[in-house]
This record gives sequence, C-alpha cells and structure tokens, in this order.
Amino acid sequence: MISLAIYLFSFIFSAILCSIYVRNSKKMKMGNFGKFMSLALVVLLPTIIAGIRYYVGTDYEIYQKFYTYAEYLGVKYFIRQDGTISELLFYLVLTLGRIIFNNYNGFLFLASFITNMFVIYSLDYHKEKINMPFSLLIYYLLLYPTSLNIVRQMMAVSIIIYAYRYIVEKRFFKYLMLVLIASLFHATAVIALMFYIFAYSTPKNRKKFIWLLILSTISLPILIKVAHHIPLFSKYFNAYDVKFAPQFGLLAKKIPIILMTLLYSKRIAKKEDRSYIFVLLYMTEIALSFMSFFVIWGFRLSYYVCGSQLFLAPLLVNSRNTPRKRDNLRIALAIYYIFLFIYSFMIMGQEGIFPYRSIMR
Repeated sequence: MISLAIYLFSFIFSAILCSIYVRNSKKMKMGNFGKFMSLALVVLLPTIIAGIRYYVGTDYEIYQKFYTYAEYLGVKYFIRQDGTISELLFYLVLTLGRIIFNNYNGFLFLASFITNMFVIYSLDYHKEKINMPFSLLIYYLLLYPTSLNIVRQMMAVSIIIYAYRYIVEKRFFKYLMLVLIASLFHATAVIALMFYIFAYSTPKNRKKFIWLLILSTISLPILIKVAHHIPLFSKYFNAYDVKFAPQFGLLAKKIPIILMTLLYSKRIAKKEDRSYIFVLLYMTEIALSFMSFFVIWGFRLSYYVCGSQLFLAPLLVNSRNTPRKRDNLRIALAIYYIFLFIYSFMIMGQEGIFPYRSIMR
C-alpha cells in the first residue's frame, strides 16, 4: 500500500500543479522559457520518482546493461552489421545521462523527463479543448507505469503523442519529421506514419475510415506474415513465436471506453469536427491490440495510439450537455482509470513497478 500511496500522491500532486499552471496561464502571458520551467515543475515529482527507482520495471536490468555497454563500448555496441547506428537518439540520451549525472539513475531521470515533457507539451497545446489536469492524470495512470519498464519505446511514444497535433492541423512534413525522430529512439515508431491518413477524415468519409480499420483488423494474420519478411520488423518476429493466442482480458479492460466512444463519438464530431481524429486513433488502438492474439509483443504497437485516450476521455466529458453530467462522467472516468492502474499494475503485476523501491532506501 505504501507503493500505491507514493504513486498516487505524485500523480495527484502533479495534476494539482497542472491546474495551477492552467489558471495562471490564462491570467498572464508566458514566454517559451517560462512555459518550459512551469511545465517542468508540473512533471518534476513523477520524474524524480522514476529517476530514483531501484529495480523497478521489468526491463530495469536490461537498460542497466545498455548504460554499461554505452559507457565502455561506446557507439560500437549500437552499430548494425550494415554500418548504420541502431536507434541513435537512444544512445545519445544514454551518453548525455552519463555525462550530466555520471550514474544509471541519472539516465533514468533524463529519460523520464524527456518522456513526460513531450506528453505535457502535447496536452498544453490542446488545453483550450480539454481539461489538461484530468488528461495528465490519465497519462500517469495509463502510460507512465509503462515508461518505467520499456523506457526506450515510451520516449518514442511520447514524441508520437506530441505529433498528433500535426495530424489535426494536416501538416505532413512536421509530422513526418517527428515520426523519424521517434524512430531513432525505437524503430517501431515508423508505424505511426500510417496514422496520418486520418488527417483527411471528413464527415462524408468517416465510414470509409471505420471500414478500413475493420478490414485491417480482419487482415491482421496476412499483414503479420508480410511484416515478418520486412527487415525493420523481422528481428521482433524472430525473437518471439508467431501463433494464435487470444488475449481477451486485454480487450475486456477497454470495454468502458469503447462503449462510451460508440455512444458519444457523434457528439464529439458535432462540437469539434477535427477532434474526431482522436476517435479514429482510439479505434486504431483497438485494432492493433488484436495483434497480441498472434504475437506476444503485438500490444506494444498499440501504445503509439494509446495516447489518444488522453484527449478522447476529456472530449467524451465535454460532449455531455450539462455541467452536472460532465462532472459525473469525469468522476466515473477517473475511478475507471484508477481501478485500471491498481488492477493492471498492482494486482496483476504488469510492467514490474510494484513494489516501489528507491535508491534512498
């Protein structure tokens, strides 16, 4: 219970600071530096919690080895057989963490800081349309625990979350640049290129996009066989068996949001047409979740669109037509995400973040 209290206190404290930031940002104009310092302060406590952890996260020891290899072997360890450097920016963060802090926990702090800052900057951009503290709390309950495990991929995921804005704005070049940057942290981020198709969503063609997602889900066995022979993804298929193993529990946990999305998606589109993109991104998460039926790591690709919930949940709240209904739905969603956090990470032990231990022990 102490571990749960540590996590929840840091999440709620950060959300309160975020609420203060939103209130102050309406009263005064902030420069870029002022905004950076304010947002950094908002995420500081959860970042410290991530930085001082000790054997917390399933892959903790793997990243410890990465840090050691980067220190003693340098860039040579990350050079592929074809001479290119594998996930160069991840190597640079390892190196920068060593230069600034000279220890492994310093690297963990830096990695968490990068991840959290990309996420909160994304929320800040959309703060006029969403309840920013509420969205931040959802991030902590939904994706932050995973960032304590698959550090490298979650840095890539946070960049893709930031890049959502360019799908909404239909700015392909900037979106492409961010996807390429994310792929230099984790190669699988290139899958996010296909999400840009939703930039062309309109009220007239939405049904076509929905049918495209349905057909893509049905075609997953074929798509997986094709991906098996693509060099970028083949190493993942070679490391794990490809076989049908239903993960219905993974989908069952998503049922409340799926039902609410089906009920209120039209209302979201009525209030803000471009916001329907987050509905399509969430549907893509469901489709990608089916990959775990065929490959054990398939659900990890869904993380790139799991961030859509940070925007979809508050949009669902805003779709309600009275303040009381909005408050009731916000409370219900908060309870759902807290339950999901406790069940998934504390009870089921996913990501290996319980019990929490720190180097201060």
